[in-house]
Amino acid sequence: MDSLGPPPRFDGTGFQRWKVLMEAHLQAKGLNIWRVTSEGMKGNSQQEKQHDVIAKCAILNSLGDNVFNRVFDCKNAKELWKTISENHEETKDVANKKYHVLIDKLHSFKQLDHENTETIYSRLNILVNEINSLDVKKIDDLKFIRKILHSLRRPEYDLVITILYEKEINILTPNQVLNKVIAHELRHEIKPRAPPSSPTHSALACKQIKKLKKMAIKGSSSEEEKEEECPNSSNDEKEPMDPNLYMQVKKMNKCL
Repeated sequence: MDSLGPPPRFDGTGFQRWKVLMEAHLQAKGLNIWRVTSEGMKGNSQQEKQHDVIAKCAILNSLGDNVFNRVFDCKNAKELWKTISENHEETKDVANKKYHVLIDKLHSFKQLDHENTETIYSRLNILVNEINSLDVKKIDDLKFIRKILHSLRRPEYDLVITILYEKEINILTPNQVLNKVIAHELRHEIKPRAPPSSPTHSALACKQIKKLKKMAIKGSSSEEEKEEECPNSSNDEKEPMDPNLYMQVKKMNKCL
């Protein structure tokens, strides 16, 4: 039994992540197995062929049907790896366009009211990894740290931001900065703000009740007019207001 477990699954989405995981998986099986995948076999010895078969088998076992059906007839591991990469890696033009879209997201990135430092770090890390996977222009650790600090809410984090800048953030790692900001949160009992309740639903409800109230008043006036037109009709013949309508009008009085 293979102690490494099954290879990482690839169904056609998340290619960059799969590529990194699959490379690590093949290297863990043996450096020669990764070599025949990335460089090709050196000669036709039985050992080289065995390395190639192991690599090809691992890659094919990782593929979903939609990907497998496009590449299963590749002759060796190197051709298989190259074909999958060509089918799923983005062209330079597409990568550049995607890069600019993601950079715009990075520029507008801010800590949300309901987020703590760990949450914002995780969200920013995903965005930066996505940018770096395009191989256009990398976001290094220093830029990552500056973005974290610039994105934190003010004034709760002003003190720790000032201290970190004074300690030369270019010698700190992102994890070190994260731990210092988390310590600041605990020391000063900074907690995520509760998300504000949306006024939209309440406003719509009040408008609807106002409308119902007008309808009720109008209905009541109509009944009075009918009574004046028919003086012989008794009070017992008047229809009472619908209970549901009455309750909504009652709620409206609280809303106003």
